[in-house]
Parts: sequence; structure tokens; C-alpha cells
Amino acid sequence: METNQNNKLKRNIMTAVLVIMVLAIVSMMCFLCVKMNQLEKNLTVIQARLEGQKDNEAFDSVKQQSNLSGETTSVSSTDAEQVVSSAIVAERPIDISGAEPEASHKVYLTFDDGPSKNTEKILDILDEYGVKATFFVVGKEGEENAERLRMICERGHTIGMHSYSHDYSEIYESVEAFRADFLESKQYIYDATGVETMHYRFPGGSSNALSDLSMQVFIDFLKEQGMEYYDWNVSSGDGAGIVVPADVILENCTAKLSRYDTAIVLMHDSAAKSTTVEALPQIIETILAMEDTVILPITENTQPIHHAIKIKEMPKEENAAEEAEELKEESVKEESDEKEADEEETKKEEVTEETQEETVEKEAVKETQETESTEKEEQTIVEQTNERKQEEKLEQEKEDVTEHQEETEE
Repeated sequence: METNQNNKLKRNIMTAVLVIMVLAIVSMMCFLCVKMNQLEKNLTVIQARLEGQKDNEAFDSVKQQSNLSGETTSVSSTDAEQVVSSAIVAERPIDISGAEPEASHKVYLTFDDGPSKNTEKILDILDEYGVKATFFVVGKEGEENAERLRMICERGHTIGMHSYSHDYSEIYESVEAFRADFLESKQYIYDATGVETMHYRFPGGSSNALSDLSMQVFIDFLKEQGMEYYDWNVSSGDGAGIVVPADVILENCTAKLSRYDTAIVLMHDSAAKSTTVEALPQIIETILAMEDTVILPITENTQPIHHAIKIKEMPKEENAAEEAEELKEESVKEESDEKEADEEETKKEEVTEETQEETVEKEAVKETQETESTEKEEQTIVEQTNERKQEEKLEQEKEDVTEHQEETEE
């Protein structure tokens, strides 16, 4: 007996030691995961801040040069989608004969790469603040996306073209390829909304360094179509292949707005850009709190921002092949990110439904158990009552027999 107790005690001690070891290992892994996440977040913040600061440094440099020459110039933001050059903005006189109000600072919030589920969230936020914006959309088939395009127009926002395929190597292969993509994009928007948009934003901006042809040939084509194109001079930095924290997006979008009379802000509303949605309310509130500043949608009266076209040597075939491969990988990654975001949301919905079903089943089981327990209690009470009645009957019979015996004896 004593040996069994000793063995049992030893087993308990070994079990306790193993549990402590497992808990120690799990705690260490959790600690390392937290530290790695913090490090990754810090690196992301640094990268995004550096990206946003590039435009400001370029602006200061060009502004100093322009002050010496008496010219008014500004510098565009670096497109986070692609490596583009820092470029001087060609500003045009403002046509105020239309609907645009007088203000010292005009801010145009623009969103590229939609429509997606985030487009709907952004539209709701814009409605909440009574603000209008501009959406440069790409081709995404399906009735759900067509409905999102209609929502953009029906809620009073501007819709523009951002190409159909968003495939740089395909779009900029030749003027004919650009024309085919342009017509497909324009028809896509018209079929969904009935709107013939006259606004265009080049994938990568007009100063992108990825086209073997001069971007001027594509600009000339747009002019022939009566189109205006719009670059940007403020970048949120959210176009990179990383998740940029909302506070960094807020800073990139608002920190230097006061230096511009016309500020076109580049943001993205693709499915993976959740932190852009998160930052948008604070962005709007910050801008609306600025003195003599208004937020407007792009219209035909908007002063466009144009990047200076980068002149470069024709790349060697091997470099062109490498760039084309990099573009392909980035496009695949972006599609993968959007797909993962959609799948994650679907999984969450499925988990919620399963949880609800499990809750209903558990409640049903609990109710059944309670019913069975109640029936058992009632049955027990009946049995106990019958037993008491039987005992009372036997007791009464005994008393009757005793009385009868006493009477007989008498």
C-alpha cells in the first residue's frame, strides 16, 4: 500500500515538473513572438516615415531652386507602388468660374486601386463627415464591384480611371497597348455607372521609370482623348507591400499640407489597406480643423498636379526583363494580399456562424438536460409520495390489527 502511494507521489511530481517545463517553454515562445512583432512594427514605422520624408526633402530642395529663379514649383510624393523619380509639379492657373470655393488651401483626397470592401467603408466615413473625394479605379469584374462603382457616383464623389489591368509591363508596352487598356477601363466604368469619366491617373504616376517609352507619348494620347491626368504632391505611404500603421499614414497625409495651395493626397482603397480606413477619420478631422482649408473632389475646374517626366536611357534587355519580373511579382503579391484579406473576412464570418450554431446547440442540450432533470425530480417526488402512502397504509393496517386483537382479548 505504501509502495503504491510512493509511486503515485512520484508520478504526480514528474507530471508537475513536465507541466512547469511546458509552461516555461510556451512563455518563452510568447515572449519571443511579442518581441519579434514589436521589432517588425518598428521597422515598418521607420520605413513608412522615411518614405513620407523623401517627398518633403525633395520639395524643399526644388522649392529653394525655384525661389532663386522666381518660379512656383513643387515636388510630387514618391509612389509607394513603384520607384518613381522626385519630380517638379507643373501648376496651372485655377479656373474658379465653376463650383470650387475660394480657399487658401484646397485638399483633394484620392484613392487608388479600388473597388474593394474597403471602398464601402471609406464611403461611409466620407458621408459621416460630409466630405467628397476622388476614386481612381481599376478593372474588377463582378456585380458586387459594379455596385461599388455606382455607390461612388451616387454619393457625389468623382470617379476616374487608373487603368484596367494595372499591369505596368502590359500597359506601357506600346501606345496601342495603352490605348486598348484605356478603352477597356473607360467602358468598364461607363457600363457600371453610365458616367464617361474624363479623369485619369497613370499607374505609378506620370514620372514612373518603368516604361521603355517616354511617358510623353501616353500623355499625348490622353490629350487627344480630351482627358486630364492627375498625379499627387502628398503621399500617405500606404501603397507599399507592408502594413503601414495608421498614425504614420495620418502624419504623412497632414504634416506638410499647409505648404500647398493645392494638395492632391494619394491613398489606396484596395482590400489589404485596412489601416488607411482606420486613419481616415483623423485625417479628415485634422484637415477640417486647418485654417482656410477645404476638402474637395477633383472636377474639371481642379488645378492638376503633374510630375515632371523623367528622361532616362533605354534599359538593357536584361534590366528590362528583371523589372518586368519584379512588376509581375508585385502584382501577384498585391492580388494575393487582397485575396487573403477577403478570405480572412469570410473565415471570420464562418467562425461567427459556427459559434452561433454551437451556442444554439449547447442551449438546446442544456434545455434538454434541464427538462430531463425536472422529469427525474418529479418522478422521484411521485415515488417518494407513493412510498409514504404505502407506509401509512401499512401502519394503519397494523393499528387496525392491534385494535382487533385487543377487542378479541376483551
